[in-house]
Amino acid sequence: MNEPCCKGLLLASAVMPVRSAIRHGVLQRDAVEARLEAPDVVFLDEKVDPTAWYPVGILGRFLDITAELLGGASDATYDRIGIMSFEAIRATGTYGQLDFEQGRLRGASMSDFKLFAKLLASIWGAFYNFSRWDVEMAEPDDPQGRLADVHWKDVGPLPGCLCPITRGFIRALYGRAMEGPVDVTSEQLAPDHFLYTICRSA
Repeated sequence: MNEPCCKGLLLASAVMPVRSAIRHGVLQRDAVEARLEAPDVVFLDEKVDPTAWYPVGILGRFLDITAELLGGASDATYDRIGIMSFEAIRATGTYGQLDFEQGRLRGASMSDFKLFAKLLASIWGAFYNFSRWDVEMAEPDDPQGRLADVHWKDVGPLPGCLCPITRGFIRALYGRAMEGPVDVTSEQLAPDHFLYTICRSA
């Protein structure tokens, strides 16, 4: 499989808000279909197989529609979609690693943070058939409160919304683990390399 693809579980989390908006009359189906490509339209009716691979472009188009539904493309909107995606995927129970106790990292040691960061990398890496994740832990007494740098490398062609939405996913995951807000910033270091910096909130 050479085409960049995502797992169906991730696609389903993007399709559900669009389906719901159509069902409740918030979006008109014909307007949605006009935004999609022909192979995408089937997902407005048929169930997405959570274990199958789907072209990542389909994911991007549904996420773009969701962003417009929530107020338009902005950092706040993308963060919200990332948080929604985290909660939707966690609720399925497919990845038991996400069903951790709230506040798991409250008062945790740096070694615990390191293990948790690797958990994040392994889960997110399983969502795609391309790219790789590397985690660099900060020093325990980092003056900026930095916890870790997470590198998403070798991403290749990627829908533009996925980088900031991933930031929201990371924010939700760490926010639940620490039972409180965390700051997550994202930066594109190269065309195929994104950096996410996770810090304790001030």
